[in-house]
Amino acid sequence: KICIYFSAFFLYNIKNIIMVRVVSSRTVFNKEVPAVKPTGSMLDYALSEIRARIQSGEYPPGTKLTTQEISDSLGISRTPVISAINRLVSLGLVEAIPRRGMVVAKMSPEQVQDVLEVRKMMELFAMSGALRTVSAQPESLGELRRMLDDFHTAYEKGDSEAENVEFRFHSAHIALAGNKQLLELYKANWSVAAIFYFFFRTNQPDHHREMTLQHHVQMVDALAAGDELLLSTAIQTHVNSCYDL
Repeated sequence: KICIYFSAFFLYNIKNIIMVRVVSSRTVFNKEVPAVKPTGSMLDYALSEIRARIQSGEYPPGTKLTTQEISDSLGISRTPVISAINRLVSLGLVEAIPRRGMVVAKMSPEQVQDVLEVRKMMELFAMSGALRTVSAQPESLGELRRMLDDFHTAYEKGDSEAENVEFRFHSAHIALAGNKQLLELYKANWSVAAIFYFFFRTNQPDHHREMTLQHHVQMVDALAAGDELLLSTAIQTHVNSCYDL
């Protein structure tokens, strides 16, 4: 029954999590632009840089994204910038607003909380598969253990790097379940609100960072010990702590 409920929940909500809204170059500029496919490296570079600027607050919610300005600042053509912005639209981080153009999306605390609830549901759902994998292949915990050390360095570098390690850690936990579709859903759900969540938590107290690190340690320890109750408690405590930021 739990599996049926879980599947029904996602069938109902998936369109709100990973709705793909591809906006053509004609819409962006109100004129035809040659359909030149950017190289993967330039697209990835533009996507990473624009995403980082949104997260850092350089492009706060409501900011209009001007492709010429961005391409000039990055030293690349507009083609990969257009593609990167369209990708951010598909992820829900940028909105295409008629007669205004591309604008950094706004997200209320309530919307962020909704996404965190879905995140918690997926992480709890992944537990049994992750525990089976670790039991059969103890070495599979190696990546998570290495990332525990990465958190200390990440916190010193700032919230952008901390978000990156946080995402990699929890994605690795989901990947242990061996369900590729679940992992894709998790990544899509994270993309919708993670940037705004970490933007809200900028300059969080040091004690909260230490607390979140301890949650990650508890998750690794629980996976190593095969303790489902401890793992469940660590996940729920960790995600619930996000509501206080």
